[in-house]
Amino acid sequence: MEMAGGSEFRTLEMAGAISSLPDYECVVLAERAISSKLWNSAAKNLEVHERVMEDSKLDPLYSLDHLLVINSDSKDFATREYWLGKSARHKCAVQLKRIPQMTFLFNFIVSPACQLPGLQRSVEDIRIITANSKFFHEIHGAGSISASAPLSPAATRKPH
Repeated sequence: MEMAGGSEFRTLEMAGAISSLPDYECVVLAERAISSKLWNSAAKNLEVHERVMEDSKLDPLYSLDHLLVINSDSKDFATREYWLGKSARHKCAVQLKRIPQMTFLFNFIVSPACQLPGLQRSVEDIRIITANSKFFHEIHGAGSISASAPLSPAATRKPH
């Protein structure tokens, strides 16, 4: 069964919009295979990499200036263990020091933000985007990430 939820469609839509800007590139990295339904909705000029964690295809990940994690409703993506290949999802170890910035989009569930301090030991510049100000205050006010952490969004790579 192919799964394709709203977050996945919004990711491709946002990536297509960013890619249409003259001074930016946007790369979509998918943990697993992308459904045919999603492929049909992707912009034709969009750079998409599937099965990044399954196949340890990390070069596109390391080429980014900034990584925006869209499906951060899942606790796994906010944990250091996920990125180090120590979770049940995959065994691929990412060299976190090679990722200069990460932003997590918290759409409906914000509790995964509690995992960010562990990840912040390896990625200094962690940012958050929340669906509303209530979520922002819930996350930031609870001290989930350091008070000095930048909190503005960015999700692009400048062309090299």
